[in-house]
Amino acid sequence: MPTASPARARNEDPTGLRDTAARVAYLVATRSHGGPERQILGVATRHERSRFRPLIVSFVSYHGERRPVLDEANRAGLPTAAVRMTATLDPRGVSGLARMLRQEAISLVATYGYKADILGLMAGRLVGVPVVATCGGWTGHTRLVCLYEALDKLALRLADRVIAVSEATRSALLQSGVDPRRIAVVPNAVDGERFRPGDGSRLRAELGVAPDTAVIVSVGRLSREKGHRYLIDAAAQLRSPQRIHLLFVGDGPEKPALERLVASHDMTAMTTFAGWRTDVVPFYRAADIVVLPSLTEGLPVALLEAMACGKPVVASDVGGVAEVLGASAYGLVVPPANPSALTNALACLVERRHFAHALAERARERATQMTFDTSVRLLEHLYADVLRVRGPGRRHR
Repeated sequence: MPTASPARARNEDPTGLRDTAARVAYLVATRSHGGPERQILGVATRHERSRFRPLIVSFVSYHGERRPVLDEANRAGLPTAAVRMTATLDPRGVSGLARMLRQEAISLVATYGYKADILGLMAGRLVGVPVVATCGGWTGHTRLVCLYEALDKLALRLADRVIAVSEATRSALLQSGVDPRRIAVVPNAVDGERFRPGDGSRLRAELGVAPDTAVIVSVGRLSREKGHRYLIDAAAQLRSPQRIHLLFVGDGPEKPALERLVASHDMTAMTTFAGWRTDVVPFYRAADIVVLPSLTEGLPVALLEAMACGKPVVASDVGGVAEVLGASAYGLVVPPANPSALTNALACLVERRHFAHALAERARERATQMTFDTSVRLLEHLYADVLRVRGPGRRHR
């Protein structure tokens, strides 16, 4: 196994800002471009550059490997760096990450996800750079992931600050032993300029969906903790006498099992698996209803995106979902893993179109209160406080 080594940033920051700004490394390890990655880029593009200069960092398995988050960051004009690691928690990657932090003169590391939390903390300690970890909850969807998440809970106890994306996540962090004085709640946010109402007729036509058919959309990774199987079971109960079409946007290990479940209900003709997409806006716009049937969440970004697009939402009562939707004021909240309750909620929205429209309007208004302009200011205040207490490991050149 080759020794891990950092790759220099592929896109240099063109701003030429003064040396007093602190450089923040946003570290994430996933190969996708989902909710956490959109949160990172949403914040990083809105930093007050005279105070904070972002660097988007991810791990790669081999030289030249593409990571969507780095590609998207480059397109947004943000500087990037890659650190080579050939195993999930390769300890040799720590030295490569530490070396990159020194070379890029990073003042603070912001981590997202268990791999980034654990390795970012270790590298940060090596070079004396404070670490702020963002926690969106834990899934526990495999035994191996449970092990990694147990290590993550230990790592989070040592972070300089831990950001909880919801009050429910804050409670989970307290239960895992994180010092309450180190926890700050900064909810996930949505880009209101990108995610807004629009015409979805073109995509509906491409799907061959009739005007009187209700398109039910679910956006997210196809893995067990997302609960898609309960949506399929609910749709099987709903489809007669209703005309519906299920649209899944995303990919993942659960796809073959979900396809078999769809076939067992004789629903193949009324179901589309669209796969992973970089642009999910057209799918929200084509929806009549957006469903998040998750078994566990922190505060799902897809929920905020659907609301911002002006769509009625049905979501499981997990994590911070009820904090956003209230007592069904902005969307319908159902118990997790309960197909019958999900069927009833979907039937309510399909049959009562005026109610669904009113719910969507309220959801849209609620989403306008949860923008990146608000969250980035909260984060900047927190970063400044951490740097005052710990001081940056190094000032950038």
